Amino acid sequence: MHFHLPKPLHGWREFAGEVGIIVIGVLIALGFEQGVESLNWASKARAAKSELHQQMVLAWVFAEEREALHQCADDYLSRLARNVVSSPPQWHPVPAQYCGAHLSRVYTPPSRPWPTEVWRSVETEGTVSHLGGSYPRQASFLFDFVKAMGDENVEEGNEAPALNALAYPLALTPDSRTEFVKSIERLHYHNDMMVLSSRQMQEQIRKLGETPTPQELSIARRSIPYLHRLKSAATEN
Repeated sequence: MHFHLPKPLHGWREFAGEVGIIVIGVLIALGFEQGVESLNWASKARAAKSELHQQMVLAWVFAEEREALHQCADDYLSRLARNVVSSPPQWHPVPAQYCGAHLSRVYTPPSRPWPTEVWRSVETEGTVSHLGGSYPRQASFLFDFVKAMGDENVEEGNEAPALNALAYPLALTPDSRTEFVKSIERLHYHNDMMVLSSRQMQEQIRKLGETPTPQELSIARRSIPYLHRLKSAATEN
């Protein structure tokens, strides 16, 4: 018994050629798709780095503010503590004036939205792995640092109202003096930590190669008038 294999319409050679063309076409399509995807990720990475840089500029300016206000705020808190300790039993409030500003509260530290939202978005979208080199690791460390500064700033803001009662005449007891001085010392600590962290954060930005240009800083500073008013006064005091 003989078996006869079916022959392709144009022969096996022609058939193999047609299959080869199809395979090559599929490979080209896949390669094109991968190329488009790579270009898309590259575009997302460039956009992410640009947005992250703008957040670094903003954080840098917030850090400048803390450095500018640090000494005059520290001096004010020290005077306040001495006044609380040496005051007679009847406390007489003094004007809340420091760093060249007259404020309605006894102590009002700068409260800033330390920026981390772009980095969180970059992590969520998966763009981090496309940023290249050591950038993802260094940027992750930097924005973890910025987040910690934001948390510190919140704690500082939560502590400050403990001094509000000193804006009014009141009877000071030994216990109340102690509590006021403890609050002042905690605010001293927050003030010191914010300026120390500010300097460390700026150094991390430099290491990342993202030091803001003078023009970028000028634009960012103009968006925060509070900084200019207090910074100029701080240099005068």
